[in-house]
Amino acid sequence: MATSIKVSNPVKLQMYQGDSVDFEVILEDDQTIPVAIDLTGATIESKLKEEFTSTTEYPFTVVNTDLANGIFNLIMTDTETLALPITGSKARKSFVFDIRVQHASGQVETPVYGDIVVDRNRS
Repeated sequence: MATSIKVSNPVKLQMYQGDSVDFEVILEDDQTIPVAIDLTGATIESKLKEEFTSTTEYPFTVVNTDLANGIFNLIMTDTETLALPITGSKARKSFVFDIRVQHASGQVETPVYGDIVVDRNRS
């Protein structure tokens, strides 16, 4: 089941290492009465990093669920989250992430960014 995210920056998320994750993202404008951002024809990418300047990236798979209504999903498999580097005695680690959108018009923007805390799976 997907976890829905209505965007306001910065976003703070949490997940367990070794779990599959599926975040449903809904992009809306920031008006008093929000309107979905039409992403038809857009290319969307998202990745985790240990910090924004890191060169090592852990990409999400982006599934275009309903781009006309600004909806898509960010997915990582259990194998992908298990590979996230949480080392030593620490039971959790913070990562940063962003979502980059290249619209059909060619305009590029990063409408979403934030932190994801990954907890070591205790089971």
